[in-house]
Amino acid sequence: MYTPAELSTPRAPDEGGYGLGHYIERLGDGSTAVGHDGRNRAGFRAHFLMRPLSGDGIVFFSNSRSGLALDRVVCLWGADVAKVDPVTTCKK
Repeated sequence: MYTPAELSTPRAPDEGGYGLGHYIERLGDGSTAVGHDGRNRAGFRAHFLMRPLSGDGIVFFSNSRSGLALDRVVCLWGADVAKVDPVTTCKK
């Protein structure tokens, strides 16, 4: 589930990819994070991001259509666990 699928259009080596239903990205500390998000027109939003090897992660559900503040929370969590600067990592 966490192995990037082969794509018909190659991606850059540092660019994220998709596994079996999960977006896969490399955090600043070199660890792998997987996640998925979703939203609908009724005004619901969900997102999860976790690091399979360490077992930590973050999940949120929102009844806000945009949920932009929650995207920032997920980014800040990723910056914290990766021990990278959140100001440069989580630009608006």
